[in-house]
Amino acid sequence: DILPAARPQLDALAAGIRLLPAAQAVRIEGHTDAAGSDRYNEQLSQKRAYSVKRYLVAMHGIDPERLHAVGLGEYAPLAGRDPYAASSAACSFAANEG
Repeated sequence: DILPAARPQLDALAAGIRLLPAAQAVRIEGHTDAAGSDRYNEQLSQKRAYSVKRYLVAMHGIDPERLHAVGLGEYAPLAGRDPYAASSAACSFAANEG
């Protein structure tokens, strides 16, 4: 499910997660473009986020309890991206406070 071109970025993300305090969680947000139905985009964005989570757990041994995968569909486009452009289909990450 993870494209080979995305693996180096996810490998770097895993290295960054390891530098965070053990109790700090990371939110993985799945996004889509605005093409397609709302329901389809919501499900697709959730699948993307969970694919990233599975990769980080399986390939890097990141504790799954630290990773919170959520799908935001087309309603939270990545900043500066056209919601109808294919480049809007991606995942973003944030270290949670606390």
